[in-house]
Amino acid sequence: VSGGGGKGGRGQKRKRGAGGGKGPNNDLHRIVKLIMTRNLNPVIVFSFSKKDCEKYALELKREDYTDEVEKDLISQVYSNAIESLSEDDRTLPQVEALLPLLKRGIGIHHGGLLPILKEIVEILFSEGLIKCLFATETFAIGINMPAKTVVFTNTRKWDGKEIRWVTSGEYIQMSGRAGRRGKDDRGVVIQMMDEKMEPAVCKGILYGDPDPLNSSYKISYNMLLNMLRVEDVDPEYLLRASFHQYQQESEAPGLEAQADQAEAEANAIEVVPGGKEEDVAAVGEYYGMDKQLLLIQRKMMKIQRRPEHILPFVQAGGRLIDVTIDGENYGWGVIVRYRRKAGTGTAGSAGKMAKNTEGPVHNLDVLLPCVDRNFDDTSPIAEARREEDLANLGLLWRGTARHCRPATPSDSPKIISMREFTVGLDSIDRISAVRLYIPQDTHPPENRKNVLSSVKTVLQRFPDGIPLLDPVKDLKIKASDFTKLL
Repeated sequence: VSGGGGKGGRGQKRKRGAGGGKGPNNDLHRIVKLIMTRNLNPVIVFSFSKKDCEKYALELKREDYTDEVEKDLISQVYSNAIESLSEDDRTLPQVEALLPLLKRGIGIHHGGLLPILKEIVEILFSEGLIKCLFATETFAIGINMPAKTVVFTNTRKWDGKEIRWVTSGEYIQMSGRAGRRGKDDRGVVIQMMDEKMEPAVCKGILYGDPDPLNSSYKISYNMLLNMLRVEDVDPEYLLRASFHQYQQESEAPGLEAQADQAEAEANAIEVVPGGKEEDVAAVGEYYGMDKQLLLIQRKMMKIQRRPEHILPFVQAGGRLIDVTIDGENYGWGVIVRYRRKAGTGTAGSAGKMAKNTEGPVHNLDVLLPCVDRNFDDTSPIAEARREEDLANLGLLWRGTARHCRPATPSDSPKIISMREFTVGLDSIDRISAVRLYIPQDTHPPENRKNVLSSVKTVLQRFPDGIPLLDPVKDLKIKASDFTKLL
């Protein structure tokens, strides 16, 4: 393992004409020189950047790892191969620049090269004429080109979304190129490091499980029709012989065992300990009635949430409402303000666009007791910043379901805070007859803390449940569908 990640070593004096970190004394150059001195070639140097592959190869342009006979063989293979190219293509910069490197025993292989050039490099490497090959990760996939030594210039890669550590499967795929069957007693893998790596990350890369291999084989209607046109082709046999079907059948015994275990656990449950079949039937009937009652209550609440019924009671702040967001019940909260979405369909196309934008027409800003989801993270990094999160807890006044979860009785009071959520009328489960005094500005931590204390006082005052608005007397609902449910 070497430090530096292919960059020039610190503390080295620049030589004239050496270009600083790009001179012959950089870490990668020393590693390659050591490999050649100890006869550990051929070597594959994996880099996760096409640009770096070419840069590292050009840094070795003064080195020469081949004799005259090998140079003549390389020139012959190269000349014969590029004869298939047109005269204009032969003058491309990458075509002309590759031959001098190949004659010195240095190769480059990445997705930016012409296919004919990649094929030349693969042929020369398989014949042992390339001693040092700079390649990207694609060289380790689908090509049987082992070497005696493998060097990694970095342990992080860009995967299209973020720069992350290489996975165990990627490391196994690339490091597995080290060691040729029947030629080498062992393969050598050198990992260059340019940053600190935690032991857990290192263990995961070296000893982690390989990436799972799952079949995505699917038979489409178009494929079926094409197979029916061909004689002696059985689509059912094709499906049975596929790797996808093999995976499904191999998982079947485990799924059957889980089903048997679940059935055994269900049979072992005593619905009524020591009871008779009539008691069990009565419990089942009660459960069905309870589900039916819950369904009716939801239908009734859906009618109560209609704007013509509920708006007069939510436009003023201080009302207590029971809120559920994305299937999570946050309990009783306090309405801070009511807002109606701009755009009524008038004022031409601009008004229509404002009206048709996604989101509810009627919005409520509600203070709800919640816990930041960061406090559920038990990783060492999260634990290290726990004190800082607690100190900054009062400064955060805006809440979202993505970042905050409902508070539970088991949560410490230190991590519970009141935050302002924006919800629609559909998020209201119950609307109470109780209104609280709230300050005009609810952003200061102390004001929100006082509101939380007031909510707790109301809950203690009504241990049997906070009084709710009567749908008929208060909300004045006279709809026939509601009367039928009632």
